[in-house]
Amino acid sequence: MWVRLPMRIFNHRSDLTVSGDDAVLPDGTIGSDELAASAVTTAKISDGTIAAADLASNSVTSAKISDGTIAAGDIAADAVTAAKIADDAVGTDQLANTVTINTTGTINADGDITSDSGDLVGQDLVLTGSSDPVVYFGSKADPSATMTINATTGAMTFNKAMTVQGGQTITGATTYQNNLTIEGDLTVSGDDAVLPDGTIGSDELAASAVTTAKISDGTIAAADLASNSVTSAKISDGTIAGGDLATDITIPLR
Repeated sequence: MWVRLPMRIFNHRSDLTVSGDDAVLPDGTIGSDELAASAVTTAKISDGTIAAADLASNSVTSAKISDGTIAAGDIAADAVTAAKIADDAVGTDQLANTVTINTTGTINADGDITSDSGDLVGQDLVLTGSSDPVVYFGSKADPSATMTINATTGAMTFNKAMTVQGGQTITGATTYQNNLTIEGDLTVSGDDAVLPDGTIGSDELAASAVTTAKISDGTIAAADLASNSVTSAKISDGTIAGGDLATDITIPLR
């Protein structure tokens, strides 16, 4: 049996001891001042009652977080930087079907790389696989030009007219299926450098570029000779036969 006494204000000059299992204090009468240091233990806290406002800044350390309990919704935007990711920790399963590269391009699930700005700045681009990779200019569905790279030999084939600007060096097998315009110096290395038949005209030849060694024997016809270009000095002695002389010619006598 217990008896509740009317609430009155008491001023105690010494400690107050309350005995009995059914001692009751009115709700809300215990404040922080009444709590001794370290008085609130885990057993004193109801599950699920600690809110964000109850936590001091930087109070939740790695040791306080159970392994595997942080979900995507717990992570703030842009919180995961390159420095937060362990080496070799990201595999193909962690990648979305489309990956954004520096906001200028994407890689989709098929391995297609698309650049929105026209530039993909980086270091080495490694293309692997049994099929020949193709670079599409414009769009893959309706490209303005393409460049196909032979996966075995590395030979490149361009399907449109190309312009080479400045000093450039072309090594290996490169095929231009249309016109190639050169603005500036072009160095072509390799023993098998080939230009399509009929692509070198007189405008492409420098002065005195065609030497005797460049002319196949027996290929100069009468139409190739300018008027009065064959002088006495050009004719070997004793090589003019009767058949070479026109009729009714006048031969001066000495």
